[in-house]
Amino acid sequence: MIINTVILFLRDLLPIFILLSYLQVFLKNKTLGFSYLSSAISFGVFSSLLFFLAAPYVSEMYEGTGIERTFVGLLFITYCFLFFINTSTSKNSLLSSHTKSLLLLGVGSFIVLKASAFLIFFDVYFQRQNNHLNILIGCIIGLGICASFSTLFSFILTEVIERNKNKLINVFWALFLAGQISQITTYLSQVDLIEVGPPIVNLSALVQDNSEYGHVLKALIGYEESPSLLFLILYGLAFTLPFITQSLSATFIEKKHYDK
Repeated sequence: MIINTVILFLRDLLPIFILLSYLQVFLKNKTLGFSYLSSAISFGVFSSLLFFLAAPYVSEMYEGTGIERTFVGLLFITYCFLFFINTSTSKNSLLSSHTKSLLLLGVGSFIVLKASAFLIFFDVYFQRQNNHLNILIGCIIGLGICASFSTLFSFILTEVIERNKNKLINVFWALFLAGQISQITTYLSQVDLIEVGPPIVNLSALVQDNSEYGHVLKALIGYEESPSLLFLILYGLAFTLPFITQSLSATFIEKKHYDK
């Protein structure tokens, strides 16, 4: 029972802690950066509670697929708004109004997605269990693991940046975003809106999805033990798109400067 509660934290809440670790590093030394990040977190938590209360009504929409469709929409919003966060925050010490909007909507949408999913599953799990003390212990352990991992991950990211390995941070960030947006295939296949096809490789001998390591890797890079071709295509596109966009943007700026 305790293990199940901890796994629930790793599955749904650890990605939030990882996102905040990235943003803590991106917004370091940015004027009022953490203030706006706190606002985004507050907005996300409040919206998650509202969505949790409205979940029974949302689930009845679109012939019983309302929850999954909403999660797909939130994943798209998260990816689109967090797409340029790293680039936007690295240019100067002040956050532009554009970056503030990206921060608020991107972080808020991601917290709504993950926290509301956690609340929905936790509510059902809590009602089915009689030993609430074990659930409380599991919550404390799960929260402690998420917080400790976030602190360690923030330290690693800071060390990488201080060694001027910003390109490596960009790779990590792109992997994280690709791993999140690729979960769209899971939600759509759950309600039979798409056919993902058979898996093309099986990595369960290395790391299983339902193991502790599997949940950590899924939170970090979107790990799947049996990915389908559709999943890998979406993952690859989502991973390469930020680099293609940055390259085209740099080329355009250089050309514009040369023309002057």
